[in-house]
Amino acid sequence: LKHTPYLDKIFLAGGLKPENAKDALNEGTYALDVNSQIEEGPGVKCSIKMNEFFKNLKAATPSRRGGLT
Repeated sequence: LKHTPYLDKIFLAGGLKPENAKDALNEGTYALDVNSQIEEGPGVKCSIKMNEFFKNLKAATPSRRGGLT
């Protein structure tokens, strides 16, 4: 992805989960689109997976954290 034009305007989606959240954020895309990998079942979000995902994002390099607090 690093050589993709307009990388800062792209949403990264597909296969995003707590275990790869930090790496996904560090790709440098505009946003991350997370969905089924943090669900307990179709359309049902898992609060544990969601919390773990955001915890891992907060551990990312401060310059790549954007608006995360």
